[in-house]
This record gives sequence, C-alpha cells and structure tokens, in this order.
Amino acid sequence: MMKWLISIVIASIIINGCTSGKSENSSMNDYELSAEGAHPKARALLIEEFYWSPIDETGPFGSDDGSDAAFGFLEWREDHPSQNPKIYINELLEEWDYELFDWNELDTEQLTKLKDSMGIRLIIGQDDVLIAVGFSQFATEGKIDEELQDLTIKAIQRELLLVILNEFDEKYRNSRRKKLEKMLLAVKKMNE
Repeated sequence: MMKWLISIVIASIIINGCTSGKSENSSMNDYELSAEGAHPKARALLIEEFYWSPIDETGPFGSDDGSDAAFGFLEWREDHPSQNPKIYINELLEEWDYELFDWNELDTEQLTKLKDSMGIRLIIGQDDVLIAVGFSQFATEGKIDEELQDLTIKAIQRELLLVILNEFDEKYRNSRRKKLEKMLLAVKKMNE
C-alpha cells in the first residue's frame, strides 16, 4: 500500500513538473486580449471596457465567432507574421463551412436576399469574424492591414443597417448601435 502511494506521489510530481509553469519564451497562445497586455496604441484608442470584454456580444471579442476568430488569428499569426490576415479569415470560414458573401455588400435589398437565402446567423457570424480579426491585429500589433481595415469598417457599417440591427432584441438594439458606432470611429483611427 505504501509503495503504491509513493508511486502515485512521484508520478504526480513528474507530471506536474513537466506541465506546469510557462516557458520564458511564451507564445501568443498565452496572450490575453486585454488592455493591460495590448499594444500601447490599442490601449490609448480602445479605452472602454466593452472593447476587451469576452462576454459583451457587441464587443470585438465577445461573441462566440469573434472570440474564436481572434484567438485563432493570434495562433495563426505566430507562423504567418507577414501574411495578409484575409488568408486566415478565408481559411477559418472555409473550415467552419460558412457560405461566403461579398464582404463589401452594404445594399439593404441585397442583404435582405442574402438573409433570406443563407440566414442572418451566417451574415452576423462573418461580420463578427472580420471585426474580431481586425481588432485582434490592432490590439497585438498596433496597426491593422489596410484591406482588413476596410473590411472591418464594412462589417460594422453592415451591422448598423436596420436590416441587420433589427434582428436583435429591441431592448438591446440601442446599446448595440452605440457600441458599433464607437467601434467604427475607432477602426477608422487605427492607422493614423
């Protein structure tokens, strides 16, 4: 019995010793999307809490798709530091089997047709991904790829259109609109 107990303790020490503690060269996997750990430019521009919230559905990292996209981007970026973030976005949405649409689309008539054919969930989900990756790049690098900046702006503008905004509960719409408007202003200032 005593040998068995000693064996368990030794095995536990060995396993914990091999897995606990971070290496001195911590990776972006260990990075937390928070104001404290962000690039100084991001800390200066994104001063409201909702920007960093992991649970605020309107915030860049608060939706399920946004959170997964942001952290996936950080991981992808380790191996692709100079590649266009749009490559990651396309790979991610293909992996998720999302039916893609024209991310520059802002025509409400076309968006209504898209909503009817593919569902609002896929439109909002792709917008959440575009927004999250744009904000994630800015939060970690202090800049945003110009093409991604344009797509992030379009995604926020699309989310502000009544054809999309009215899909949300009436009690939540005004709060969502105000946050999206703040995000839109922030994205436009990211490369200044």
